[in-house]
Order: sequence, then C-alpha cells, then structure tokens
Amino acid sequence: MTNEAINQQPQTEAAFNPQQFINNLQV
Repeated sequence: MTNEAINQQPQTEAAFNPQQFINNLQV
C-alpha cells in the first residue's frame, strides 16, 4: 500500500479506521 492510494481517499476515512479502510481497497 502506497501513500498515494491513501491520499486519493478522504483522510477522515483513513484516520477513522485505517485497517478497515485498506481492507476495503483490497477487496
């Protein structure tokens, strides 16, 4: 996972639950 992928999404989502947020991208 690169920072670019996270930056493309709302930071509030990533800060709220990073693990679930990343899991949703991987699905």
